[in-house]
Amino acid sequence: MNRRVFRHPACLVGLLVGASQPLSAQQPIQPETEQIAAAELAITESALRGHIRFLASDLLEGRGPGSRGDELAQQYIAAQFQSLGLKPAAPGGGWFQKVPLVGVTARVPQVVQFRTGDKTLDLKRHDDLVFASGKAQDHVAVENAEVVFVGYGIQAPEYQWDDFKVVDLHGNILLVMNNDPADDPQLFGGKKRLYYGRWDYK
Repeated sequence: MNRRVFRHPACLVGLLVGASQPLSAQQPIQPETEQIAAAELAITESALRGHIRFLASDLLEGRGPGSRGDELAQQYIAAQFQSLGLKPAAPGGGWFQKVPLVGVTARVPQVVQFRTGDKTLDLKRHDDLVFASGKAQDHVAVENAEVVFVGYGIQAPEYQWDDFKVVDLHGNILLVMNNDPADDPQLFGGKKRLYYGRWDYK
């Protein structure tokens, strides 16, 4: 487990809002309605597509934190801010605010085995499943734990829905379905995906 400090532009909003209209410190201050009108004219499809095309390019290799592509993206955004006449406001007067992140290099087993009675099921990493502990610690292990299916893993009193009701989960592994129920338009917004269906809720 590695602890590193990365830096990122303190703000990205100005890049897209002022994409095609550089500002100058010498320009007179306009009334609010004129400023809004000028900003609306500056937001054009071509300007947005130009920035997005570069930042989404395969040449930036995914822009993973600490990677060369990430560094290129940072410098590009900072340069665009400067061209708009914005002033750096990060600590120390620069364009970048340091953000501490934890990097985790997982070494997981190639096969995970499930057992019930005298039957076993072996699932291969990548071929059958992908998993990570989600915990920033040196060692995480799960052995001989019961797997409990809890449907969508949702507790929603407003829909009289509780997947955890009368289920003992202590010391067990939860098996949870992605998304939320979509067959009833009166329940969970129908086919719309609500927050209940997202991984960060579950």
